Amino acid sequence: MRDPWLDNIKFVLVTVVVVGHTLPLVPTGTDFGAQLYDFIYVWHIPAFVLVTGYLSRSFTWSRRHLTSLATGLLLPYLVFDSVMRVVITHTADYSPPGPMLINPGWPMWYLVATLLWRLVTPILQLHWVAVPLSVLASLWFGTIDAPWTDWFDLSRTVGFLPFFVVGLWLRPVDLDRLRAPRTAWFGVAALAVVWWLAGGFDDWMATRWLWYAIPYPDLTAAGMPVTDLEGAWIRLRLIALGLVASFAVICLVPRGRHWFSALGTASLVVYLFHGFVIRAVGMTDLATWAHGQGNWLTGMAVLCAVGVAIVLAAPPVASRLAWLIDPISEQRRRSARRAAERSAPTSA
Repeated sequence: MRDPWLDNIKFVLVTVVVVGHTLPLVPTGTDFGAQLYDFIYVWHIPAFVLVTGYLSRSFTWSRRHLTSLATGLLLPYLVFDSVMRVVITHTADYSPPGPMLINPGWPMWYLVATLLWRLVTPILQLHWVAVPLSVLASLWFGTIDAPWTDWFDLSRTVGFLPFFVVGLWLRPVDLDRLRAPRTAWFGVAALAVVWWLAGGFDDWMATRWLWYAIPYPDLTAAGMPVTDLEGAWIRLRLIALGLVASFAVICLVPRGRHWFSALGTASLVVYLFHGFVIRAVGMTDLATWAHGQGNWLTGMAVLCAVGVAIVLAAPPVASRLAWLIDPISEQRRRSARRAAERSAPTSA
């Protein structure tokens, strides 16, 4: 039986992903908009990766799991990355950098990252030492400034690896502790602190640090270049902050079944298809008009992003779009439902 809380978490997080990708479309130039963007990016991808790790705990190198990986992640990546590149090439008058299917285009990097994370899951589960080692790997990878780190978005994949490994090592009992009503106070307090810190990030880092994708030599802190040691120290603090904020958000997500619980089952649909909406809006002159409009436009952008997530995840829409993502698994599910209906006893 599905846990509605996990579905709630997935929908909340994928909705915030859409919000985070929408905010750059309306650069109003206000401090509030910049602070909101930084606040979201502290935790929305780390929390999503952490939940992905938790849901990957049962993965093994079995034929069933490897087949599911191929049809549910590899095939959608091959199709959607190709389609997105065609869209960008014909609408934005430029070709995405790097070899096709080797350098994932935005936002397809998450598919290939999840594929790689799950392939090494059995190794990462051998010993808890994988947790500190994943942190060291993330810190070390930030020192590498080489073209091959763009292959399969390895910089970002390894950069976010600690959150995936922490999710792998979470036990259901640990999640139960976060589910306790009293943890809501921790969630509110922790996010309040993160919001306050997000307002002063420019004093010790830049927004691009939150992407975990750019090597330290190409980044600055407070407008100044950083050494590898300084860069590792900044990233270490961001990892710690991201973990605390991720747990805080999870604590605040409603526990029981709600109207949006069913929408959480379509998180991959929302993630893949919202990118085309973002690209379409980005082709307009909205960004030019948005500058100087004020915080009301930021609020409208957030509401529109939530609306896009709800529409894409709505069962009538998601059930049809899911066929485009993983037609093989969808056909198997339909066949299984038909077999169950035929075998079910009928009342006289």
